[in-house]
Amino acid sequence: MLPNGRFRQAGGLPWSTRILFGAGLIAAIAGAFAIAALAISMAAILIPVALLAAIVAWAAMRWRRWQAKLFRSRGQSLRP
Repeated sequence: MLPNGRFRQAGGLPWSTRILFGAGLIAAIAGAFAIAALAISMAAILIPVALLAAIVAWAAMRWRRWQAKLFRSRGQSLRP
């Protein structure tokens, strides 16, 4: 308390602490961007893989349907 009855004002944080907090905030934001970029690149890599898997599954289904139709027309069964 000062002689005139008022309380002393807080001086605030030192400049080195403010710089440290600012650097930590910038590093956290940069880390978040890096993780987001990694997730987007992984998704971009997996899209063609998923499309290829869908095409292979579609072709396999069409092949089995064609085989079943062929065997039915001959009076045979696909099962032993």
